[in-house]
Amino acid sequence: MSYVDARQFSFLYVFSAAVIITLAVAALAAFIIYKAVAKTHTKEWFEAQKNRETKLKDVDYVAKEASLNSLEKIRLWHICRRYKAKNIRYLYRSVKDLNDLFREEFVRMTTKQTRNEDKIGIFFELRFKLENAHNRKLVISSTRGIKQDQTITFYDTKNSPWNVKVVKVIDSGFYIEIPEAMDKANLKPKALDKVKFSFTFPSGQSFNAVSRAARYEKIFNGPKEYLLITNSTQIKSVQRRGAKRMSMDEECYFSAIKNIGTDKKEILEVQQKKYPGVMKDISASGCKIFCGLPISKNQLLNIEFTIPGMEKKYEAQGSIVATKVMQDKKTFVLHIKFTNIEQYVKNDIYSVIYGYS
Repeated sequence: MSYVDARQFSFLYVFSAAVIITLAVAALAAFIIYKAVAKTHTKEWFEAQKNRETKLKDVDYVAKEASLNSLEKIRLWHICRRYKAKNIRYLYRSVKDLNDLFREEFVRMTTKQTRNEDKIGIFFELRFKLENAHNRKLVISSTRGIKQDQTITFYDTKNSPWNVKVVKVIDSGFYIEIPEAMDKANLKPKALDKVKFSFTFPSGQSFNAVSRAARYEKIFNGPKEYLLITNSTQIKSVQRRGAKRMSMDEECYFSAIKNIGTDKKEILEVQQKKYPGVMKDISASGCKIFCGLPISKNQLLNIEFTIPGMEKKYEAQGSIVATKVMQDKKTFVLHIKFTNIEQYVKNDIYSVIYGYS
């Protein structure tokens, strides 16, 4: 072999060796990466991540998911550190676990230190945003999640709403109790008619649904018939309001508010005469009242009310944003948006809604 041939052979040998070594290193790296990725997809890995204490990076992640502002993010980090909370990335997806964590913090904020209504307000805004973030991840495609003893809103043949109770659930649907007044007014649907109703899951997520009235049936001892509604996939998520709402049935009183000033300078005066009503639901941003007066939209009202489970009497002012007359033509529904409500009242409403009081 000549000197030139020897050099070419040597170069070829070195080049081949380099290629083989490179491929071997690449294969080893790929194997290591594969094993590392595979490890993060095991049940043991997920459980370990779920049960470890929350880190700041976890709070950062949830803050982006829930669109938290800086004060809410700081509050969440303080809560997680104070109670050594499990990984908040997973914990906030459990209604019970999140409620337990926040209930403990609420007790501390209201009994173990001077009560600060503004901080409690931030606390509840944080709680509401976490709930909304969780609800956005839920994929619900049918009415099968409706439970026995749940109350749903059922629309009669004139499209008027009624609160009705689910008395039994079966594989194909659920039975409801038709209100006696609906039956007497001949407003209940016939068998095989299309029906509309709305319902709310424990997570707080609400839906409108369209289904069919299958049949009326005696399912318990006695002459009473119950309506079987078939399960449906024709459901649509209801746009969430700016605050969590709860149903109630409490007496209230309201008075008109008049502007005794001018168009340029308002001077609002609460009128002396009070009218009775029944508050049917409430949130920190508004309420719904049933009354016997046909009041116009945009009317300002001063409202005196109580909250179930609370001994105080509360007061707030609001504007009527929508009205509706019920089927009996005597009951009027007022949908009211609060325009003036103190922070402590909002906090007490939230505390009852979330079951912290």
